Amino acid sequence: ADIDQPSDGLVGVAGAVPTQIEQGGVIGAALPTVETVTLLIIALVISVNFRSIAAPLITLGTAATGYLLADRALAGTSGLLNIPAAVELEPIVVALILGITTDYSIFFLAGLQGRLRAGERNPAATAAAVREYLPIVTTAGLTVACGVAGLIVARTGLFQELGPGLAVTVLVALIVAITAVPALLAIL
Repeated sequence: ADIDQPSDGLVGVAGAVPTQIEQGGVIGAALPTVETVTLLIIALVISVNFRSIAAPLITLGTAATGYLLADRALAGTSGLLNIPAAVELEPIVVALILGITTDYSIFFLAGLQGRLRAGERNPAATAAAVREYLPIVTTAGLTVACGVAGLIVARTGLFQELGPGLAVTVLVALIVAITAVPALLAIL
């Protein structure tokens, strides 16, 4: 309304800023639906694969915990590490947390499932699964964290800004996955 004056020949609003604003609105409107469908699919696939109600609860509980902690970590380190506000990172953080915690939960769940089928009992079965998969999960998490942190040397400013925040997110997800998942597996 401020731009479209009778004497100017406004055809439309263009440029990076209006595009980012519009894109943010579209993503913000669709994000709850996408998140809900994604969570339902993850729960379904994990419950069917592991034939368990506890398995998807552990996985999604770990993802929720990881998200809450990553959100706090990003808020706390945004000024220190020159990270964009958590709101700007939210869709990427959600996807990253879900992907990492789900992936690492599946490693530990599969290890435990194999041991339980072989006749081992919990908590010894969980401890053995964690001993087997912890080095793999830790190496994978640190590799991803270093990879996204490497975006800081990208030529595009947006990628440079995203790198540290994504690295913080990955590290938080890794820490939650290697602590919460084994504990919950041993208990549940």
